[in-house]
Amino acid sequence: MDKITLEAPAKLNLWLEVMGKRADGYHEIFTVMHSVGLCDIVELELTAAGITLECQVEEDIASYTADLLCDESNLAYRAAAAFFSCVREYKPSAGGGVRIRLVKRIPAGAGLGGGSSDAGAVLRGLNLLFGNPIPILKLREAGRPLGADVPFCVSGGTMAASGIGDRLSPCPPPPEFFVVVAVPHEQVHTGCAYAALDKIEYEYRDPASFLAALESGDREAFCAGLFNRFEAISPTAANLKRRFASLGAEASLMSGSGASVFGLFDSRSTALAAETALKSDGYYAALCTT
Repeated sequence: MDKITLEAPAKLNLWLEVMGKRADGYHEIFTVMHSVGLCDIVELELTAAGITLECQVEEDIASYTADLLCDESNLAYRAAAAFFSCVREYKPSAGGGVRIRLVKRIPAGAGLGGGSSDAGAVLRGLNLLFGNPIPILKLREAGRPLGADVPFCVSGGTMAASGIGDRLSPCPPPPEFFVVVAVPHEQVHTGCAYAALDKIEYEYRDPASFLAALESGDREAFCAGLFNRFEAISPTAANLKRRFASLGAEASLMSGSGASVFGLFDSRSTALAAETALKSDGYYAALCTT
């Protein structure tokens, strides 16, 4: 096999607390991340040498990916370079290159981890094409310098993450809901969001009750426990959450440092109606499932 096509799913933060700044400038966090059915597409084809990258942006997110660079700075390209640097430790005979074709469907700068997920898919896909020589923990480690979310995106699923988001442990999946992801026409710079949090005082929230809700599968407790510290500095999130409530969402939450907000619905028909309404409001909106 010398060619593979993979989905690179968006991630949602179901719970996110920021515990302060470290000496190295990063912030300690605790978060629960979950992969959903909104995906980029990553096509990989092995070649004789070198790394090439082609990018296609779906029309409905073109205005949300204006800053997308399809060059060596792209996380997908950097992930391929990281893989080839790592694989020879486990398979000395490994060589060659790869052609990457990236189809972008996840809005950028929205807290959905699109670039990180692309990188995770490249690492995962190249490992498959080379016969899985790199153990999963080492593959995550190879992705860590690319971004705090990349180790999670190598594996996906539902995981608790601590440290800067790179220390992972599996969690039970959330209850099944129809999910509508909405993104306003603004991008949030993660560094600026952390800097804004550093200027306010708050008491750290304990994740124990939310983790217990995941363990039990209690839908009501799960919805009540959703939490994201970054909502404290985002008036846009508050407005979108009120809109979701008016559209019948069981609960809603901002993902990452924003600006996306997702709503959870029991009924597909209600979720579809909400998706249509949010698009009419001028937001990007997409229906997927947990």
